[in-house]
Amino acid sequence: MAAKALQQYQQRLREERAKSVLAIKAVEEAKEDEELEAELEVGIESSSAHQDATNYVAFGMENLESTTPYTGSKSLGVGNETSRCIRNIPPAHYLMKVESYSLLSKSKGKYASSSFEAGGYKWRLSFYPNRFNTDNYISLYLTMCETNILPSGWEVNVNFTLFVYNHTHDNYLTIQGAYFDVAVRRFHEMKKEWGFEQLVSLETFKDVSNGYLLKDSCVFGAEVFVINHTLNSESLSLFRRERVSNPTFRWEIKKFSKMDKSYYFSEVFTSGRTNWYANIQKMLVLLSTFGSNSLFNFDCFLVVVGI
Repeated sequence: MAAKALQQYQQRLREERAKSVLAIKAVEEAKEDEELEAELEVGIESSSAHQDATNYVAFGMENLESTTPYTGSKSLGVGNETSRCIRNIPPAHYLMKVESYSLLSKSKGKYASSSFEAGGYKWRLSFYPNRFNTDNYISLYLTMCETNILPSGWEVNVNFTLFVYNHTHDNYLTIQGAYFDVAVRRFHEMKKEWGFEQLVSLETFKDVSNGYLLKDSCVFGAEVFVINHTLNSESLSLFRRERVSNPTFRWEIKKFSKMDKSYYFSEVFTSGRTNWYANIQKMLVLLSTFGSNSLFNFDCFLVVVGI
């Protein structure tokens, strides 16, 4: 009987222990569900905030061109690879006025300006009022001309800015590449024209309140800066003194106080696998206007042979 009672007691203990384990597990699962729900709520809020920010950015980009111009120079941001800002100062090199825009806009072709010179080359502006593949924008390009006189294999690197005049505010919308690799364009035999296919939307451009079109006329401009290849360079090499052969050169000048020449040169010597010579220059320094007080100044230079 005692043995049976012990077995029953042990069985009850196992059952109670099992119930406790199940209760603890249920509490932990409920806690995990609450944490997961909280994470989901935070994720939804974050996603909503991100969407709001995205909508704000998109709204800003859509209204970029219709932003009311400001006095002075103000950035209007960067769209794709294009930087736009407002400037009071007119372009340095060329202005082109287009009259009877409404008649010109009926054509899918382009209007080419007269040629102008900048940076030692000839250029012209190519204006597309309604280009065939950009029905909602006007397009403006910088075209290099008279290239037939250039040598074979010619290449010209240019940093240029195009302008649209605002008649209402008497300032200019400027458009140029936003980054160095698109701000500087390479003109060559196979690519003589660079510019902006989507310069200004037609809706913005034709809206008289924006100031770009006045009495059926508009004004465009260009600044062209050619990057000439006049590169100067140098090379700096450092050596430890103990690794340089003949690191010391001694030049003895006798009767120094009686020097009567303006220039004195030492003999050529070799140090660090390079030939050198020393140069002393004697200069008269006037301490007063009429030369009543003066002294001699000596400058010493170390010169590399052959440079």
